[in-house]
Amino acid sequence: MLAMGFIVSPPGDKTNRWIYPPAPDRLARMAHVLAAIPDLFFRSRVLETAKQLSVTVEIARDADEVLQKVRAEKPRLVLMDLMAAALHPLETIPTLQGIPVIGFLAHEQVDLREKALAAGCAEVLTKGQFSASLPAILQRCL
Repeated sequence: MLAMGFIVSPPGDKTNRWIYPPAPDRLARMAHVLAAIPDLFFRSRVLETAKQLSVTVEIARDADEVLQKVRAEKPRLVLMDLMAAALHPLETIPTLQGIPVIGFLAHEQVDLREKALAAGCAEVLTKGQFSASLPAILQRCL
């Protein structure tokens, strides 16, 4: 639960301010993203960026967990590592109807890129592009 805090203004400014947590209706509307990313490096990068942007991110490590969390929480976006065998991305993506999926892969996997787009992936980026545009991707969910 978010707590209320007090901010002390700089010297000379006599207006101290209270910071209030978001209203419950605002919390309910906060962006919710599912990150289907087994790789610890990319997972930690997504979590840190999401924290800075106040985006709620859930992690899924395999295909069953992805489907379970999608049914339970209906995220606004799914980020998926298309190279993760445990996710079975080409079989999992078509089952996520109505939820945009942004996948990432190594730049030399042109074949997998085409198959992911055909399976229903909204966008496919290389790992470098994904890392560079992650803040913008998460901000689109807000």
